[in-house]
Amino acid sequence: MYIVRDCEGFKLLIRELQRMAEDIADRDKWDLGEDNPDLPSAATMVGRFRSKAKESEDSNDVFAILEQHYRIVEDIQELHRVIAQRYMETDETFAGRYNELMAGAPPVVPLAMPPAFPVNPGQ
Repeated sequence: MYIVRDCEGFKLLIRELQRMAEDIADRDKWDLGEDNPDLPSAATMVGRFRSKAKESEDSNDVFAILEQHYRIVEDIQELHRVIAQRYMETDETFAGRYNELMAGAPPVVPLAMPPAFPVNPGQ
């Protein structure tokens, strides 16, 4: 029953991750030596990092892939809505229970990222 709420939470998380990708793409200074003319590969790396975060030529970047995920979640929501609507049109008991559960559903909150595990050398 919480699919509606969880899909909304997932969409909020996706937007948060997209903002992070934008921040990475828009970062001015990377401190990798990109301004040093003796390190041309540093500027190349920075350009690559920026394009992998957002607006790569082939749309194979974090922002675009997250946008695809966002659309998939919207499709799941629409499918769920259509199925629930059809059940409600044909089953009064289901409709009453569904509406009752939806009215008492917890509020939508962004889903959390899983915790990062520390990487210790030698383990």
